Amino acid sequence: MKVQFLLRLSSLCILLLLSMNTNGFAACLVPVSLNTTGTTTSFPATEGSSSFTISTGANGAGTSCIWTLFPTPPSFISVFPAGGGGGSTFVFNETFTVFANPNLAARVGTITVQQQDSTTASFTITQAAVGGGFTVSLSPSSQTVTAGNSTTYTVMIGRTAPFAGAVSLFPIGLPTGANGTFSPNPTTGTSSTLTVTTAANATVAGTYSFFVRGVNGAVTHNTTTASLIVNPAPTPTPTPTPSPTPAPAFPGSGSSELSSFLDVTGISTGAPGGQAIFYRATDQAVHRIYSNTTWLTDNPTSITGAPAAVSSSSITSFLDLTGITTGAPGGQAIFYIAADQHVHHLFYNGTWHTDDPSAGAGAPLAETGSPLTSFLDATGKTTGGFPGQAIFYIGTDQHVHHLFTDTTWHADDPTAGADAPLAATNSSLCSFLDVGGKTTGGIPGQAIFYIGTDQHVHHLYSNTTWFTDDPTAITGATLAASGSSLVCFLDPTGKLTGGTPGQAVFYIGTDQHIHHLFSDISWHTDDPTAGSGAPLAATGSTLTGFFDPTGATNGGIPGQALFFLGTDQHVHHVFSDTTWRNDDPTAGSGAPLAAVGSPLSSFVDATGKTTGGIPGQAIFFIGTDQHVHHLFSDTTWHNDDPTAGSGATLATF
Repeated sequence: MKVQFLLRLSSLCILLLLSMNTNGFAACLVPVSLNTTGTTTSFPATEGSSSFTISTGANGAGTSCIWTLFPTPPSFISVFPAGGGGGSTFVFNETFTVFANPNLAARVGTITVQQQDSTTASFTITQAAVGGGFTVSLSPSSQTVTAGNSTTYTVMIGRTAPFAGAVSLFPIGLPTGANGTFSPNPTTGTSSTLTVTTAANATVAGTYSFFVRGVNGAVTHNTTTASLIVNPAPTPTPTPTPSPTPAPAFPGSGSSELSSFLDVTGISTGAPGGQAIFYRATDQAVHRIYSNTTWLTDNPTSITGAPAAVSSSSITSFLDLTGITTGAPGGQAIFYIAADQHVHHLFYNGTWHTDDPSAGAGAPLAETGSPLTSFLDATGKTTGGFPGQAIFYIGTDQHVHHLFTDTTWHADDPTAGADAPLAATNSSLCSFLDVGGKTTGGIPGQAIFYIGTDQHVHHLYSNTTWFTDDPTAITGATLAASGSSLVCFLDPTGKLTGGTPGQAVFYIGTDQHIHHLFSDISWHTDDPTAGSGAPLAATGSTLTGFFDPTGATNGGIPGQALFFLGTDQHVHHVFSDTTWRNDDPTAGSGAPLAAVGSPLSSFVDATGKTTGGIPGQAIFFIGTDQHVHHLFSDTTWHNDDPTAGSGATLATF
């Protein structure tokens, strides 16, 4: 019986092979070829046409092999038809048109024909640059502006026929804090309006020379220099009881489904200054709760018509007092992930707007549940010289990807650039900007931390290129728990790292302790949970924290603060001055319990704007009632309910 079965199986295989051969699955008998005798392949700048013929082989069925134009010819060449074969015709006539070249640079394109057996034939077409040229000029020769305001110039484009192409415009030499935008840009017309916007707290008074550069192809022309005279911003009315300006605080940057910031200016919250919290509500929209003297709420997603956030989307945000990334007069930026797996952007400068950085940059899709982390780079140190913003996420390839702006959205792949290990599927992310190059080799750069498939905390950083190292392996630190949250910050003062500027990263280990990796000139580790005698973190707890160089929140000595959820659903606090300590803000304020797995967000308020006049700190969490709750300290812990106070929509996560 077994022999008969094997004989039948062999017969079936032979019949199948014969069937494949007679139906044309075999290779073509002759490679594809082109006849370009008499074909025009060199064209002037004006539009022109020509033709060529394609000869194909035959397949096993005796019909002509299928062919197609692959890859697709460049957009300035149109070829017809785009494919054929499969019948009794073996020679095909093709016509093509080369469209007029509007630019001052010659261009080259290739027409390639591919046959079904993957053989190809091709030829190259060249086209001359258009004649003529252009000039650029700028008027008036001088404008005066008060820092914090804007002014305009007119750029005139003189054209010499037949050139009619687009000219791209760039401002060169504007002072720090000033941003130049053109409308339109690029332009095929004869003029464009340059708007120069200055920042009250970043553009120093003085007289500055700058010029405008016009570019088409390889041709560049500059205007003569013009002057920008910046007068100082009006001095704000002093408060009745002025106090020394506090040192800057360095908030921790990590991924969470809550995001918040302090706005002492009120530019994003209304006078006299306040705070903003962003969360995903039960309608899947990103909502905002904010305060100036009372709690208020709005719905940026609904206002802008932006897509809803996907379930489990991370949210990240920052305040931009300069308006560099939001347009004057300054505002706020929020990033989240929608159902299309794109990173979406909500921003505010007096009204809400939205755009799609993933689409704008042509970036890879974010993985389901990807974390997000972001920062503002008002100096342009990490964005090519133009002030901008940076966002990091994990793609479906488990790489850490980078979206950033100068004047448009761009993307790159730090994992590939540094040849770093892949991120774990449930990795968190955290990041910061280092404009002084304190942690990146003396050259301004940026740092990102993530958890790899080896449960190590890995470090990506850049100065002029991407690098990677492994703080866990270097220090022998405890492995990170699966799905551990991350929080990190820069310490340019060295107050927490032994006098040498450095950086700090916190995560939850497999022992449910909060662990600390930090660097001065090398990596070190310690265990804040063990050092302070704090309770264990709940499985899946979020981490949030900040560096307080003023000591406003820990007894006058510079330190750092971390918040996490305990197994008792309390928000717990681990902090350092010269040693690790802990307390229980939930118990201290009589606050409601946090929902299991609630996200957390926090900031330090060294001004006391949001804490009753005494410097303190603020922490936000989601309670079992789906309200966003607020813990804050002046000299003791307090709590309130922003959701109830503002009438905001219930939160989900």
